[in-house]
Amino acid sequence: MSQDLTTVGADRAQRLIRVCMSKKRPVFLWGPPGIGKSELVEQIGKQEKRPVIDMRMLLLDPTDVKGIPYYNVSKNTMEWAPPGELPVVTTDNDVKTATEYFDNLKSRFEENSLDVDSLTAERAISNAEENLKQLEAAFGLQNAILFLDELVAAPPSVQAAAYQLILNRRVGQYQLPEGIDMIAAGNRETDKAVSYKMPTPLANRFIHLEMEADFDSWQRWAINNNVHPDVVGYLSDKKQDLMSFDPKNAGKAFATPRSWVFVSDLLFAQREFNLDNTDLGILIEGTIGPGTKIEFMNHLKYSARLPRVEDVLAGKVKKLDREVASEISAHYALTVAMCYELQRHYKLAEDTSDEEHDSKSLHEAADYYFEFIMENFKQEMCVLGAQTLLREYGVKFKPGKMKNFSKFHDKFGEYIIDND
Repeated sequence: MSQDLTTVGADRAQRLIRVCMSKKRPVFLWGPPGIGKSELVEQIGKQEKRPVIDMRMLLLDPTDVKGIPYYNVSKNTMEWAPPGELPVVTTDNDVKTATEYFDNLKSRFEENSLDVDSLTAERAISNAEENLKQLEAAFGLQNAILFLDELVAAPPSVQAAAYQLILNRRVGQYQLPEGIDMIAAGNRETDKAVSYKMPTPLANRFIHLEMEADFDSWQRWAINNNVHPDVVGYLSDKKQDLMSFDPKNAGKAFATPRSWVFVSDLLFAQREFNLDNTDLGILIEGTIGPGTKIEFMNHLKYSARLPRVEDVLAGKVKKLDREVASEISAHYALTVAMCYELQRHYKLAEDTSDEEHDSKSLHEAADYYFEFIMENFKQEMCVLGAQTLLREYGVKFKPGKMKNFSKFHDKFGEYIIDND
């Protein structure tokens, strides 16, 4: 695999994949471990409301792709049973016919009009019901995204079985439904991961994209997936630490977008399991490596001295403690945490029946938010705080109900006008 491809972040990769899918062209995503290839495909599936069939090729045998042979007694021929993970071509009429047959059997059984004994009738009804369930499941997968993960890590025999499926959308007697799109993924040879060389004809069938760690794309994903504010805050200041993987010098643990999500999980679990900082530090070191762990634990030391978000948004705290006033990563973490809370207020105001009360609660909290960041943060952080709240978290409010927003707009409006 040539390493001369232009690298793309997750947002751009997502846009380009959609273009390829619109033309029924399979895509291969290359990238180092933990960069988020699988998560990207899952996100596309969720956004397009399409199921994702995730096949981990490294774990499969050739028969898992091609199926297994069996002897067809009626035809006196050898045929292939299709693999269970892949959906068969199914139409709405197939489901309708199976439903009618099942309902008819049940009705006749209840009327005692079947010319068979009860055991045979119950077995027939059970078979008809199972067939209907399989057809309904298959019908729901007719527009699925087929994700062939770790394709280049699969043994050559498995790649060979997948070869015909990718090239011709069929393998043996199995035909892939027309509405299915294919995306494959794998690590690069330079990543020192398990990999086999992809056959040239197979490589030529894909449109290849090579992913890179892109903080802006990751931040948007992290916000929408409730990643811990301290992780988002730290990386907002130390963007270079999002990805520290070096195949030439990779230890047991290293920072990747995936491992930072693990760190987020550990932070959420700290209170539940009453972890002290020593235990937490050991787990974090085993997740992102010793060097990055030292920097992150130092961030947590300052973050622990930050005021409670609820107190800031209630107007009880107006000033930052002098010890954290100069720690930029802590500012980021507090900003993210406040945006999380304001988003919660916003959703509550949208969803509740007591609209006036919760709208007032939202506007009061937002007003204190803008007052606090103006009083404590430098211009760059103030602008970022507004952009994060308005653009990334999608919080909307009525400026006329807030006394401090007009002051904020007078000072920084020209910097955030596109997001205001």
